[in-house]
Amino acid sequence: MRKSLIIASTLALSLGAASAQTATTTAAPAQVTLSDVPAGHWAKDAVDRIVQCGLIQGYPDGTYRGNQNLTRYEAALIFYRALQTGALSNCGLSQEDMTAVANGMQEVSTELAAIASRVTDLEKLTADQQARIDALEAKIEGMGAGAASTDTAAMTARIDAL
Repeated sequence: MRKSLIIASTLALSLGAASAQTATTTAAPAQVTLSDVPAGHWAKDAVDRIVQCGLIQGYPDGTYRGNQNLTRYEAALIFYRALQTGALSNCGLSQEDMTAVANGMQEVSTELAAIASRVTDLEKLTADQQARIDALEAKIEGMGAGAASTDTAAMTARIDAL
């Protein structure tokens, strides 16, 4: 169980704080030394392991940038390497470790599906709201010069409120 937690922590670290190059090569360079992960750092072993497994390669300047937020592009590259290239199978993980990783990925996929659904709902609401704004703007334009300025002001206020 402890080993599974270490592997899960390593994967989480790679996803939460890892820096990944934009290159799509699948194997880590022969010897990667990340200049900003010093010996004795609490995450050094985990970082070294994910570099060894080919999940990350660091930035072109030789840094890891572990205190920097991970971009979606970097996360996508890490996931690609983990899922498509067999990077995890080259790490000497036991079946128990691979099961823990697969379970973690399954949990994440469920959450991502829920988020995707919420985004779709928000996009629909935004489109509906834009349609209402367009209708109000059309009414204002249709009122012409003969309409009372109070009606125009009221319509403009409604549009601004939206």
